[in-house]
Formats: sequence, structure tokens, C-alpha cells
Amino acid sequence: MYYHVEKEFYLYFELFKYKSKYDWNLISKRGEEMRFDLKKPCKDCPFIKGSSTNVTLSEGRIEGIVKDIRNDMSFTCHKTLDKPKLEQQHCAGAMIFLEKEDRPNQIMRIAERIGLYDRSKLETCPNIIDDY
Repeated sequence: MYYHVEKEFYLYFELFKYKSKYDWNLISKRGEEMRFDLKKPCKDCPFIKGSSTNVTLSEGRIEGIVKDIRNDMSFTCHKTLDKPKLEQQHCAGAMIFLEKEDRPNQIMRIAERIGLYDRSKLETCPNIIDDY
């Protein structure tokens, strides 16, 4: 319990530091910056059933990603991985998947509390994976 509270306090501290300094839609967790600007998944999103990325992932990879995001890990959009850290985005498909389960991860919950993320702005996507 103590670790959870300490971790959340650290996240709040980092969030406010970045929000006041840059006024960006940005969150920091253990030194990793993350933005929440994406509202719909890209056509290659691994969270879209049958997408090129979804069908080419190695066996067990999507299950591992789902397990991680359910355990409060963030997931960077693969199309923003080559951008500077301050421009990388949280995967919209992952956020839609978690919201569909009504299980937003910790980073999403904290970002929502301080106004950096709004679940109501995510676009619904009927092809989001759902059998994990």
C-alpha cells in the first residue's frame, strides 16, 4: 500500500512540474514522458483486430502487452516511437481497450484527474480487441 501511494505522489509531482513548465498534455512516469493527444487508433494499431501489426505480432506478444497495461504500465503508440521523448503519445488503441473494460490504468486516471486526458474524447472503435 505504501509503495502505491508513494508512486502516485511521485507521478502527481512530475505531472504538475511538467504541466506548469510546458503546459503540454504530458505525463511523466519514472522518467518516461507521455502525451495523451491521440483520440483514435491508427489503422496499424496492435489493438485493432486484423490490423497489419496485430496479425504479425509474435505469439503471446499482444497478451503480454495487455497484461502490462492492465498492471498500470503505459504503452507508447508505435508511430511515435521515433519522435523525441517529449512528443511520444500514449497508444489510443490501448486507452480505448482499457476504457472498454472500464479499467483505465494508473497513468490514465491521474492524467484525467488533472485535466490532461478526457476519456469522453476517445473515438469508439468497434474493432478493438476484446478477447484477452
